[in-house]
Amino acid sequence: MRLIRTMIYIMVIIYAEIDVDPAGQHETLANSVAFANESLGERGCIGYLFTLDSQKPGLMYVLERWENDEDLEAHMHTARSADFAKWMTGVARKVRVNRYTVSDDKSDSFRQASTELMGDSVET
Repeated sequence: MRLIRTMIYIMVIIYAEIDVDPAGQHETLANSVAFANESLGERGCIGYLFTLDSQKPGLMYVLERWENDEDLEAHMHTARSADFAKWMTGVARKVRVNRYTVSDDKSDSFRQASTELMGDSVET
């Protein structure tokens, strides 16, 4: 028997790794943190973090958490985000971005479907 789940999306996560010049990494981090702090006031922004890797000079990590896709898209289309992206293009050597949607797999519909179709108990 096939399990059919109804997923309830509860968060969008952006995780990025950015290679920058180690000589300018602290200035890059300071500018990025200022941008993140301003972004925290935007609708749907749960968290926004830039940090440097303590073992690899010039490697910066980004972690963004948003309530939904719409708020993330609105953030990405602000003039401030466009200016920041243009600036970052000038300082970044390489950027790797991953986007994740986190769902609540313990939702009532999943719990009910799992119990009925699989005969197991799902702990909360």
